Amino acid sequence: MQMIPLGDSGIIIQFGNNITLESNRKVSALAACLQENPLHGMVEFVPAFTTVTVYYNPLQLTYKEACEALEKISSKVVDSQKGEQRTVEIPVCYGGEFGLTSSLWRNITASPRMR
Repeated sequence: MQMIPLGDSGIIIQFGNNITLESNRKVSALAACLQENPLHGMVEFVPAFTTVTVYYNPLQLTYKEACEALEKISSKVVDSQKGEQRTVEIPVCYGGEFGLTSSLWRNITASPRMR
């Protein structure tokens, strides 16, 4: 885990450079914790594939205080995150009664707005 300053009121918490299931679990765990227990002075947080960016009010929280709090939260949450996975199948049908037929598609793509 690496903390990177973002201007005068943000911190990027990075869980690796590659998109992996493990880094995504860590991001999800930290985001869930921040949603449930926001830091004093935190304005918002933005989770991504391998990072969580935390924006804070520098009048209420210093960079050092924010880093210390996030380090403490991250180590607890990430270490305790076991999380169960589930696979969701989404059936998809194309053509026929379930979608566009080739004649409908030709009419759509031939419209003046699509040219």
